[in-house]
Amino acid sequence: MRGDFASVKRNRSTPPQSGLDAAKRRANLRGAFTVNGRYDNLRVAIVDDVFTTGATATELSRVLRAAGAKTLEVWCLARTPSPDY
Repeated sequence: MRGDFASVKRNRSTPPQSGLDAAKRRANLRGAFTVNGRYDNLRVAIVDDVFTTGATATELSRVLRAAGAKTLEVWCLARTPSPDY
């Protein structure tokens, strides 16, 4: 990356996601992350401990794409069963 350091940071605190349905989780995280730097044509892996509805991965993907990321992958350690909302 040309010597620059790019990073993604959470720019505001959000309430816990537990107990929220998928739509509320997405709304809760909208605008919560900021990209510092450019990811032009990079392949980026998002590492998440537990994948539930995908709200976190979706919002991170959105800001990374806007910063120029070419390919995004989501790596997670566990997947929760689909909740009955």
